[in-house]
Amino acid sequence: MRVTEAGHIWSVCNCCEQRIPEEEAVRLWDGNDYCENCLERKLPGLAEYARRHPRLEERAPFSWKLMAVRLLPFPLAMGVLTFFKYPEECPLNPVWLSLIAMAIYGLVFGGVCLMAALTVQSVSVEDGRLTIRGYPRKLKSRHPTDVEQFSLGDNMIWEIRKRFVTGIGAALGASPMRDKVVTILHPQHASEPFQFSFERIICRCGWTPETRRRWKAFLELTRMPKAPTSSSGAEEANDT
Repeated sequence: MRVTEAGHIWSVCNCCEQRIPEEEAVRLWDGNDYCENCLERKLPGLAEYARRHPRLEERAPFSWKLMAVRLLPFPLAMGVLTFFKYPEECPLNPVWLSLIAMAIYGLVFGGVCLMAALTVQSVSVEDGRLTIRGYPRKLKSRHPTDVEQFSLGDNMIWEIRKRFVTGIGAALGASPMRDKVVTILHPQHASEPFQFSFERIICRCGWTPETRRRWKAFLELTRMPKAPTSSSGAEEANDT
């Protein structure tokens, strides 16, 4: 918020509500002004980072090296299996048949990995708008990747929780199951008795300790409520 007094424009810090000169105010990604002292108390270096980055953005990690290490044994195993299960009536040399089998399985897994790499989710916040780009949420989507936008803080809660990666997600180089990430979600409560409450995960961010501390500080400054059943207090203490 900004006020004009005696020909001077002042900004009001959204945290401590004190007036500061407009040129000294730091516009954070929620669209509000903050004083540098409040930002530095919350996270050292946050004010300078906000000045240099008009958008808080992060892309979920995807490791090609980890993906290759995890998937390489599959084509090799198929090649070895084809070699030892070589049919006698086949006119091809068993070595060539094994190489062909490895190539076919390599192309299949390579195509799946390429699709996974192209649809890795990214999250950004600018002027109070939360934008999510990534994999299509609808099977019949007309676009290769969906873009969703939300008003920041509109019936949202957050917490730091472990992201559980299993099956094909773990095989494709996704983050290990032990990683803790900032999770932003919509709480959805049952409207009728004897119905279960549930939640809808909007996005995950804070994939590294540095970005996790930055997202945590930002969400606390915006006063977004934390999940009431969050059991991440001990985990958050390890990040600070």
